[in-house]
Amino acid sequence: EEHRFGVRQKERLKALRTEVDVLTLTATPIPMKRIAPLKADDDDIWKWFNELRTKGMTVTNRSKPRRHGSVVVYDSGLVETARWNFYDAWPSKIEFASLEASANEVAVETITLQYEKLERKK
Repeated sequence: EEHRFGVRQKERLKALRTEVDVLTLTATPIPMKRIAPLKADDDDIWKWFNELRTKGMTVTNRSKPRRHGSVVVYDSGLVETARWNFYDAWPSKIEFASLEASANEVAVETITLQYEKLERKK
């Protein structure tokens, strides 16, 4: 399955060298860190992730479990400083930082999103 953002670029590169049989472009997944929710059952990302783990993506309907969204960066005054919009994404992995019972820190999780298209808007 090709990512929409690379098809035209791939064809231009292939035209430069006619003897190239295969040219592969890959997209880097989006790793996002956040404070883990207190209750995963109430968290939309965990619900999405668990639905994919139990039901998967069927061959006949791969669009239903995929979603569009944004990664937004704010400064200390809560003013938006950067925004990336992603399309047809799905969570492929959720990881936790190491936890220590004696530590007084919040639990941090890293969510990895795979996507079909990514745009920088700001």
